[in-house]
Amino acid sequence: MGLAVGTIVVTHLLVIAGSQSDPCQPHGETNVLTGECWGAGGEGGGEGGGGGGNCFSCFSGKECTTFNSSADCLVDASRNSFLLWQDYFEKGGGFPSMVDLPSSWAMPYQAADAGGVVPPLDIAIRAVHRIAGNVDPDSGQLMVCTGARGCALAVLYGMNQVYGKAAGMPLQVFARAPFFALYPLWVPLASTGLPTDAVWNASADPLATTTVEILGSPNNPDGAPLVPVVKNKSHVLCDHVYNWGWNHYSPVDLGCDVSIFSISKATGHCGSRVGWAFIKDPRVFAAASMYNKFTAGGVSVEGQARAYTVLQRVVETNGSFFGVARGILESRWDQLDSVLPKCIASGVFTAFNKQHRGPLLWLTSPQAKDAPAILAAAGILGEEGVNFGGSAFNARLNLCVGPSDWSLVLARLDKLCGSPAHVVWDAVDRVDLASVRERSSMSRFMA
Repeated sequence: MGLAVGTIVVTHLLVIAGSQSDPCQPHGETNVLTGECWGAGGEGGGEGGGGGGNCFSCFSGKECTTFNSSADCLVDASRNSFLLWQDYFEKGGGFPSMVDLPSSWAMPYQAADAGGVVPPLDIAIRAVHRIAGNVDPDSGQLMVCTGARGCALAVLYGMNQVYGKAAGMPLQVFARAPFFALYPLWVPLASTGLPTDAVWNASADPLATTTVEILGSPNNPDGAPLVPVVKNKSHVLCDHVYNWGWNHYSPVDLGCDVSIFSISKATGHCGSRVGWAFIKDPRVFAAASMYNKFTAGGVSVEGQARAYTVLQRVVETNGSFFGVARGILESRWDQLDSVLPKCIASGVFTAFNKQHRGPLLWLTSPQAKDAPAILAAAGILGEEGVNFGGSAFNARLNLCVGPSDWSLVLARLDKLCGSPAHVVWDAVDRVDLASVRERSSMSRFMA
């Protein structure tokens, strides 16, 4: 029996979906499994701190209406949670709530194509890329993975098997700083157990035949549009998860031999854990697909069904979502335009990535002060720049937090940068930086 759009049945529980009013908004959302309020990130929030838990940062209570105004409550802008479009989807946005999946559907292990993609999703992915113009969807074989990082691990494994063995020595993997915090961790996780396995080498020679470049473009954390410095295109892994029309820069097809994307950054549906890669070398594709099947056994059919539902709607509306999403992100930068110049003028921060206007704010502090400590003094949890190959004088802030958290971030930045210098530095000196680092230590495992 089909369900009306706007309802989801989990076992015997009828709960709220996007087309109905959510009593937990705007400072939380309804958990469709329990019917209770919850937040983002899933680490004890509301009552005691700034994390997820039952509500969004600094809110608690049955319907997330009790505000904790204590300076010790940090609003968490360290994780790239992609909730800035939550209101759009909460109001429907022209998107169906979800396909109706009977409990008997797709119970066996799925024998999808070689890349693990169920056929409808394959068609939708290729169609959305034709609209976006960020890759030639006919230029390589398509592999679906558990998130973009699943694809990256599989591809690095494939490169080990093909290029490492052929070279008879370890591939040297690098990325230009600042780079996504997980890049160095991916390399050992893609090990084949052979002496020729790749190693992370931040100072690898781009001209060497054994060098592999991981290229984030637009880059995380600073939003810069980058092009490869390694000339051998087969030795470049292009992380294109931010290469969409909602970003500041128009999407660009760099013609990479490996291009990685995800539903997380395409439309903000991070929890579905669906990523995909276009791979030109059939040998790398075969090895990467085998890695995928051995380590994950494939990608959840429910996740693929949700990705199909969302991407198909993007295709049907000729990509209009990207324009709407860009407008929402740009409005946040318009708000920052009235705050950040004060930060520079007061000397609280010395630079930020204003020219890139992407989903992440990359800040630089005076050399005598740690950037994360400055943010913590204002009641904001950012992520340390050292995690991205930067320094203690850098910090990353996520501009994609939900509307509730964003209001707190903006107000606290404005207060910080409008305060007398001696007040700011006194507050910074009182920050327990070790505690702040512990609070943000898990952020590097998010995007």
